Amino acid sequence: MPGASSGQTCSVPPEDGTEQATSREPEIEGAKDAPLPPSDADIVRLRELLFSREIALIDDLRAALESRQFAARKVSEVLAEAVLLRSEKDPGLSMALEPVVDAIVKTSLNTRRNDLVNALFPLMGPTIHRSIAESFRSMLGSFSKSLEMSFSWKGLR
Repeated sequence: MPGASSGQTCSVPPEDGTEQATSREPEIEGAKDAPLPPSDADIVRLRELLFSREIALIDDLRAALESRQFAARKVSEVLAEAVLLRSEKDPGLSMALEPVVDAIVKTSLNTRRNDLVNALFPLMGPTIHRSIAESFRSMLGSFSKSLEMSFSWKGLR
């Protein structure tokens, strides 16, 4: 054909005046037999079949991480070391805990006085005993001197 150069194709309308739709995409051999893409339901079902154990494990881990009991258990495992490290670093923790500890001790003193006495007696008992014994010795010594002075020649004059 004259005027058709460089490999271009020219479409000529049919003589009856109607135009036919032409496909610009080349036909792929066997395209009619190609499987359809999977639906969303098929993909979800496949995911469940392949990863059901992993999905359940992830759900369990997520629930555990969001649980207050899990968090409390994890904090309790390192609390003593954390308090020790922080108290070595600065006195802020001691100052923050002081009012709390004071309140706990006061409440304990009011509710369990006998427990405190039983705990302190082995420490304070011997000290109190020595103090009372020393007071009696001192008092007897003073009383003895007073009697001597009263019944001596000097005291009778």
